[in-house]
Amino acid sequence: MSQDSKNLGNILGESWQIFHKCFKKMFLFSSCVYALMGIVMLLFSVRNEFLDEKPIANSIPVSFVIDIIVLMTFFAVIYYLFQVAIMKIIQASQKGEGPSYQECLKGCWPSIVSLVFIGILILVRAAIWPLIFLLPSGALLYIKPSNASQLLWVNGIIQLFTFAGLITVFTIIVFYFFSNYAFLVDGKKGHKALRFSKTLVKTNIWSFLGYSIVLIIITTATGLIAQAIIRFLFGKTSLNNLGVFPMAGFILEYVIQGVVSVFYFIFFYCLYEELKKRTNLPA
Repeated sequence: MSQDSKNLGNILGESWQIFHKCFKKMFLFSSCVYALMGIVMLLFSVRNEFLDEKPIANSIPVSFVIDIIVLMTFFAVIYYLFQVAIMKIIQASQKGEGPSYQECLKGCWPSIVSLVFIGILILVRAAIWPLIFLLPSGALLYIKPSNASQLLWVNGIIQLFTFAGLITVFTIIVFYFFSNYAFLVDGKKGHKALRFSKTLVKTNIWSFLGYSIVLIIITTATGLIAQAIIRFLFGKTSLNNLGVFPMAGFILEYVIQGVVSVFYFIFFYCLYEELKKRTNLPA
């Protein structure tokens, strides 16, 4: 690491400066997005409660699958819209500009399509590569050991293959973590974004893992404290407790998650730029 490299404290400080500078615009935007997510989750929860009371055979599993597909699609679009808009705010602030909300949302759809494609590429890799380990593990389930020793060996091998599959998924997620940033910041699309992210992370793997763990601890602790305070003041929302205050608290929890997510996103943007400098990768 060169003398000009930034340590964790420097990156946190830089992230906080950007967060503080753009707080008003980012807070309003993230609050709207995450409040909408909270409202949608409440509506689906209430809807499923009413569906459970209907004596229609085999209707609940079908509705559950439909709900999952709709929710995943909705949250994916919202998530990518959130990333594109926040990145526009960050980049504009560094140029001394203050874009309006309309400007932040303008032209987002082409970027969302590109981000969805990157997400699909990562999902395919995360699904295919672990099969190399999980398929043999599944085949071993059909073996009937004749004694306790063979049973112990078979169970051990199954657990080993399963663990290797999980490690593979984790590795894929880590290596391709910066793929979205590679597109949003440097305009790299598809496989180029994945390759750029993999090179960046592999070259700086220990810094990336160490800094990420610290940030996860900080943001998780902040989120849990905020959640505990909100639930103490408003009450915990459940299907049996859908009063005005619990529901307001539930939506407020999502708003707090949005604020934490903004800082999370800014931190990894700053880390992405720092790791690029250390690696001397071309933009």
